Amino acid sequence: MRRGAILPGLLATLALLPLSGCRRETPPSLLLVTIDTLRADHLPTYGYPRPTAPSLDALARRGVHFTSAMAAVPETGPSCATLLTGRWPAELSVRGNGRPLPPGAPTLAEILSGAGYRTAAFVSGYPLIRRLSGLDRGFGHYDDTLPDPRGGAANVQRSAARTTDAVLAWLRGAGEGPFFIWLHYYDVHGDYDPGLPYDSLFRDGPPGPYLPLERIPAYQRRGASTDAADYIARYDGEIRRVDDQIQRLLEDLGGRGLLARTVVAVTSDHGESLTEHGYFFDHGNELYAPSLHVPLILAGPGIPATGAALDGVARLPDLFPTLLELLGQTAPSPLPSRSLVPALGGAPLPGADAFAEARFQPYRPLTPGADVGPKLAARDDRFSAILRLDGPRLELYDLAADPGEERDLLAGRAVAAAAHLRTGLDAALRARLAATSAPQPAPPVFSPELRRLAEGLAAGGG
Repeated sequence: MRRGAILPGLLATLALLPLSGCRRETPPSLLLVTIDTLRADHLPTYGYPRPTAPSLDALARRGVHFTSAMAAVPETGPSCATLLTGRWPAELSVRGNGRPLPPGAPTLAEILSGAGYRTAAFVSGYPLIRRLSGLDRGFGHYDDTLPDPRGGAANVQRSAARTTDAVLAWLRGAGEGPFFIWLHYYDVHGDYDPGLPYDSLFRDGPPGPYLPLERIPAYQRRGASTDAADYIARYDGEIRRVDDQIQRLLEDLGGRGLLARTVVAVTSDHGESLTEHGYFFDHGNELYAPSLHVPLILAGPGIPATGAALDGVARLPDLFPTLLELLGQTAPSPLPSRSLVPALGGAPLPGADAFAEARFQPYRPLTPGADVGPKLAARDDRFSAILRLDGPRLELYDLAADPGEERDLLAGRAVAAAAHLRTGLDAALRARLAATSAPQPAPPVFSPELRRLAEGLAAGGG
């Protein structure tokens, strides 16, 4: 037989063989769920006694969760911008809601779209509409339809059920190949109005404390009610309503045979202050843990199904390089955030300060006495520092002894070590603010010297 007749048949035969070294497997899909205003400590995974999120708890048990994940800013638009780019608000020039993401920093959707992923986003809160956020970049489908009211304002949100409906409809016509879905549920954000049966699901405790009505933001008020327990029960009901919709979505993916091939990441843009520090049912102004500590749950391909709780400080921008690495993609360089993938296998999480900022965009106070001035914060695995630039005033807390950040180590101290610490932390926080406007990683706030001084104050020394 002539050579020319043999070669086509040989090539056709080789094309049918599974050449493991020559053909790449289909990469996993990605489902990124962000739940607006969800603080970590109101989930059973993080020790909360109420069953607010059994679906998320089950997801964490077949994956991992990070115990100390911190948002970079307690506002929806800029926080989601940091999550989708791996960069800090100052670098992005997105310091508050209503500031669209400028051109420049590649987004998660742009990178995955370029890698052949079908990309779709389903957002359900007004700060994330494309005109205000600019976060539609890279998404082939960006659904920001908002048919539902909040209080007296029309068309500012979409219920969790309707948002899930939209995701499931898109999946039915999405075709083959890997997908990236970003799903943002808004329900947990105030006002807390979860509807039946969720509004009475957690009315299982004593009433109180009772709060000054004028200190409760108008958009949150339920008539003349000042019972904090009632507000918190309804907040928890909102969480359960969203959790039920997440379960519905995961069951659909499982029924289609897609869940086993999908990396699932669940987190929040920021938390919520419920009664802490005299700040009631709101966020955005303060940089204490209730406003910054968010859940971070990962499950799926490449993630150990151990249910492990991973300690160490994780930052919300770190999710960007983490997800890219899990999907086999390369993150842009240089990048101020770092991948958390090494920690998934049990390696210690590399030390890094969680840096945060608030109100660098002017804001109108919603209640009397609210501090809406600009402020910076940083925390490591032991201490948190908050610098209020109006004043200025610096606060320092020992998280090991005072996780609620109620006893300021610097309050009333005029001793030399405290003065040195004030000066050093003030300078470090201001330097960190300047450094976040450039893509290079910034130096840590808690240098070894400052850490020693802080430990001395925490031990009662001077």
